[in-house]
Amino acid sequence: MRRLVMSVLRRRRVTALVGALALVAGLVGVGGSAAMADPVIDPNTSGFIILHKHETDPAGGEPGDGSQQTVTTPAVEGVGFTLYRVSEGDDPIDLRTDAGWQSAAALAAVYAGQGPDELPSGWTTTVQFTERFTDEGGQIIWDESQGLPLGLYMVVETSPAPGSVPSAPFLVTVPITQGGDTWNYEVHVYPKNGVTQPPVKTVTDDGVVQAGDQSDWQIETSPVGTPYDANGDGDFDDAGESNWIGGYAIRDDLADALKYVPDTLAVKIAGEDAAEGDYTVTWDPEPGDEEEVAAGAVFRIDFTADGLAKLRAAAAAEESVVVTFSTTAVLSGEISNTAEVYPNGFDVDQTPASQNRVTSDPETQKFGGINLLKVDNRDEDHVLAGAVFQVYVDADNDGAIDEDSDPVAVTLGGQSKDSWETDEDGELVIDGLRYSNWANGALLDDDDDPAWIHYLLVETQAPEGYSLLAKPIPFDVTGQAATVTALTVENVPVNAGFALPLTGGAGVIVFTALAVLLLGGGTLMLMTVTARRRQASAAQTDRGLLLGS
Repeated sequence: MRRLVMSVLRRRRVTALVGALALVAGLVGVGGSAAMADPVIDPNTSGFIILHKHETDPAGGEPGDGSQQTVTTPAVEGVGFTLYRVSEGDDPIDLRTDAGWQSAAALAAVYAGQGPDELPSGWTTTVQFTERFTDEGGQIIWDESQGLPLGLYMVVETSPAPGSVPSAPFLVTVPITQGGDTWNYEVHVYPKNGVTQPPVKTVTDDGVVQAGDQSDWQIETSPVGTPYDANGDGDFDDAGESNWIGGYAIRDDLADALKYVPDTLAVKIAGEDAAEGDYTVTWDPEPGDEEEVAAGAVFRIDFTADGLAKLRAAAAAEESVVVTFSTTAVLSGEISNTAEVYPNGFDVDQTPASQNRVTSDPETQKFGGINLLKVDNRDEDHVLAGAVFQVYVDADNDGAIDEDSDPVAVTLGGQSKDSWETDEDGELVIDGLRYSNWANGALLDDDDDPAWIHYLLVETQAPEGYSLLAKPIPFDVTGQAATVTALTVENVPVNAGFALPLTGGAGVIVFTALAVLLLGGGTLMLMTVTARRRQASAAQTDRGLLLGS
């Protein structure tokens, strides 16, 4: 952590004012303290450094003067500082002597905010007190037990508070001139921190029905800087100096069940679309063909110099940064996700967990389903295979399929499915539906809420020998398909089990045969009568001919 802090702070230029004002790099003071009226340093007196750690005042402030001040911003507990004593060559700088003051002034002329191991040639540091942490009042006192030797000291913030921009190392003399005519041996310093609060991550999925539908996410973060004399002129009056931000990154490690929708990532700073040159986006793993990103990928947004300038202006105006993007769920289940902000920038040479960051509360989507058992209504032990069902959304909550509505098609693992069939055990599982009572990351209390989804189960193919269900079956999804109680659906036989007259049995054949026989007999009799009449007519004709001759 110390290495990270030093690497960040190396990039900062600060003005070291040693002597009358021995406070640099963002010490904002606002008070009175014990001072000796004697204009000559008492060589037999020791001193103190009392550090006060507070959040940065957005309105900025003035460099401190070593006196005790009244600060209204919140104290910051648990911040680690290490105190070093500065030496020239092998000898600690002794401020009981004019030579010591000349050495401190010579260092001030070349000092540019370096850490304890990076001072200009000729000056070194040794640890006077190892890391101490601010108490609940934001204070550390060096040295309350026996006092500090009069000399030049470096104060280094070695363990920043989570989400804070660390103050730069600064030098302070003990004692310090107070009011131009006295020496103050009790020196109060006020290194301020800009404390970035955890980002807020939200999801909008009240229009989502199934896992493959697009959900919209938002990450909102409010950057906060720390006072920094960027141009070394001894004040914080120039643009960005009262809310200096030297690095900033936003990172999102998508859950394994979430897949990014290409070309949906956007960034706004203080309500305005960020320019392409304001930030870079890094994906892990990198996108494949057609910019497709694998499920569970990680993206990181790093702000460039142009973007950081806009973030400083946003911090001064107390405006936020908003990142939006969209995903689809490729798996069913309760899917939680968080976002991280790195207020000092992201160091690619370190693990995320080892860096100064703040993390959002998890935001959750919930997809589940039902399992169904199909049985004979006369015998629940008689399970029925081959029943086919579809699912519809009942937008009107009236138990009827809405006009022009389509069945729900669930996409899981890249496969889409809009019908389900009971297996040989009479079972089926429908999964990947959004919870009826959960939307936009929150539990819904009322089933009349417009975001509540009412589902309908519709049988489209009955098992062989059984009737279709006469009406849809309403149901809600409130859990995982594998754990919820099975929905038992009964089928009745065709015609409710009543027998119909047979259309192809033996009795019909007999009647048909008799009809054929009767028809055949009648035809034969008709033919016989006709033949006989013809014979009689012929005989009569022959008799007439004989008489005539």
